[in-house]
Amino acid sequence: MKRINYIVTVIVGILIILPLSLAPGYVRKKRIAQQRLENISSKVVNTSHGKIEYVISGEGYPIIVSHGITGGVDQGLGMADTYIGEGFQIIAVSRYGYLNTSLPDDPSPIAQADAYAELLDKLNIKKAVIFGNSAGGTSAIQFAIRYPKRCYALILMSSNVPGDWPLPPKPIMRVVFGSDFVYYSICTLFKNRMLSQVGAPRKMLEQLSKERKEDIYNNILLGGLP
Repeated sequence: MKRINYIVTVIVGILIILPLSLAPGYVRKKRIAQQRLENISSKVVNTSHGKIEYVISGEGYPIIVSHGITGGVDQGLGMADTYIGEGFQIIAVSRYGYLNTSLPDDPSPIAQADAYAELLDKLNIKKAVIFGNSAGGTSAIQFAIRYPKRCYALILMSSNVPGDWPLPPKPIMRVVFGSDFVYYSICTLFKNRMLSQVGAPRKMLEQLSKERKEDIYNNILLGGLP
């Protein structure tokens, strides 16, 4: 009985101390994320698929950035800064339901790909590279398939692909992605594991500097805040 009481006490202590230890960092990172969003001058264009939010940054050959599950235009810009660099015209979009982009009745990757094409029409851009990360990879693939004459190249990073794969349980997804604090805590406590899910294999992570890891952590993983 004493052993059980001890174990329960330890578990309760961890559950109390852990959130308290993570709270200051969470508050700081969320404030930075909010400021980042406020500093982004995005635009919204009306299309037949609803409103599409986008940001254009830089000059050069156009690259559409289709962000992952935790993103928006802010994550798209962070990914471009981390993985693409200068010398290109970055067109970061918020996918369906993210930030100021509408969530239509048909939010399928095919419909999203059609929205990318219509956005290019609005911007008078005939052809572009499309960069798809994680959950944004499926619509990027569909864009390349449906508009081969408008797709100069397809770049995929840690991308999902079309298929009938089982989805994670919805309750778990709601807990993880429905709370900024829970998401931040997971990204922080399991940083290397999470980094390996966004295009940085373990062997590569071992070679990266601490500063480089922090760049990926802040620009990609924490791109889901707020």
